[in-house]
Order: sequence, then structure tokens, then C-alpha cells
Amino acid sequence: MNLDSPEAIPDVIRNTEIVLNWQVSLDGGPWLDVGTSVNTAYITWDDPLAAAPFETCLYVGCQAAEDMGSTKTEEEVVDAIFTKGFAGLNVVRVDGTQLLYYGPYSSVNPPPADAFTTTGLLANGDGRCGAWGNFFFDVLRAQGITSTVRGIKTKDIPDATGYGFVVKPTLPGQGNPSPPNTFADHAVVTYGTRIYDPSYGHAYTTLIAWEDASLETLLYIDSLGRTVSLPNTLGDEQTEFF
Repeated sequence: MNLDSPEAIPDVIRNTEIVLNWQVSLDGGPWLDVGTSVNTAYITWDDPLAAAPFETCLYVGCQAAEDMGSTKTEEEVVDAIFTKGFAGLNVVRVDGTQLLYYGPYSSVNPPPADAFTTTGLLANGDGRCGAWGNFFFDVLRAQGITSTVRGIKTKDIPDATGYGFVVKPTLPGQGNPSPPNTFADHAVVTYGTRIYDPSYGHAYTTLIAWEDASLETLLYIDSLGRTVSLPNTLGDEQTEFF
């Protein structure tokens, strides 16, 4: 009931430890030292929007934005979490396991249902773009920051019955230098005017910037069921959010 600390908890994002010194009194008389315990503590940017589904969501965000406090803006915190936590393509679970984009587990077709969720990504160490989008969303939510998971697809084309695109084969993903590159759509996270692509570790200011940096060609299925390939014309926005 009575917890005293020799110093105040710092008013900055922190992944730290709290040492508790325990005492016991048998009859309300003198207090006897009975040892210490060390407890992991995470100090977040703001009150979490929901309880973090996994400790890794706190671990990644607090590690990447460590020591950021009131002199920083929320936008700077989001950028720091992405730049230091995701852009290096080496995101690790709290136990040190590297997380993969399109590793052996999520490459199975048809994909397992949990290949698109934060739960599946952290349980299996492997996930598709939807899992990575939801994971970055949950990392920000654990810091009290609101963002949105968005899908990107090829713009509608008359008489087309299906769509897709080919990502540049030189684009490495999280923990995977050569992930598959032909998709029906892709998942990203938007915050303000920024577009974050956690699967590939890049951030953009516009959708066309994402498209020009990421796509090799665009695909659609014509009325005869044939797959037709269109070049990605730089500067011409050929994709859209859905």
C-alpha cells in the first residue's frame, strides 16, 4: 500500500527496470529487509489506447523512441518508432527472435488465417503485409497514438475482372532479402500525411511516391480471363486506397 521511490519516474519514453526492495513486519513492529525483485517497466508517450496485446508491442516502441519526451511532437515519436524500429528490416520480438515478412510460415498457400494478424506474426515470427500493418498499428496504439491500417490496390480499369501488381524484385522485406513480389493488394499504415510501409521499412509522403518507389508493373485480368501487365508510369498515380 505504501510505495516510495528515491527518484521520480522520468517523463520520457523508456524501456527500463524498477527494483523493488521488499520488507516484512510480522506484528506492525520493526520492518525487516527480505530481498529485492527486478521488474521490467515501460514508460509510454501517452496512456495506451488499449492494453497492449503483447509485450513486444511495448518493447519495440519504447526501444525505438527511448528518451523522447515533452520537447518532441507526436509526429516525431511516430517517425522515430518507424525509423529506429522498422526501417532497418530487423524487428525482433521481446525474446530476441527476428520477425519475418513472407517467411516459410506465411508463404504457404492458401495462407493461414493468422498470417495477417499481430497475434500470428508474434506467435509464428512470420507474417504477410496485413500482419505487419496491424503490428505497427498496435505498436503505436500502445504509445497512445492513433493511426489507420489501409489497403492499396490498382485503380479500377474498364472491363477488368481482377487486379494486382508486381513489387520491384530488388526491394527487400523484414528479415527477408527476397520476398514474393506479385500481389493482389498491399497493406500500409497512415498517420497524418505520412504513409508507412512496415513490411518493407519505408515511409512516404504521398501514395504516388509509394507507387513509384515500390512497383514494377500493374496487373489486371481482362474480360477474357487473361492477365495483362501495364508499366508503372512514374508520376502517374495508378493505385488507390481501399
